[in-house]
Amino acid sequence: MKILLATYWAIPHVGGVWKYMLQLKERLEAMGHQVDMLGNSPDNAKVHMPGTNKELSKDVLRPLIMAKLSMISSTRMIFLQQGHLNGGEHGGLRTSLMCTDLSP
Repeated sequence: MKILLATYWAIPHVGGVWKYMLQLKERLEAMGHQVDMLGNSPDNAKVHMPGTNKELSKDVLRPLIMAKLSMISSTRMIFLQQGHLNGGEHGGLRTSLMCTDLSP
């Protein structure tokens, strides 16, 4: 199974979140899963995948997320912390979504 471990924290960093993500990644890979990690870059201007050359500017990512969210029916439960999406706390891209189905 392909698994993405994602956080709004800058990674890598010193602290529990990073250590936990590494431990979880190692255990899941030992079970045969393909695991990637995603988080904010150290400068908080991009999201990136540590250990790879993959990164994406938040200025590019925000419109993509908003377009996807606008396609979702209003009958589904969605909670979006708008302040975080616009670079609020920690300057990060932080969204909280609760939904039953994200298919278009």
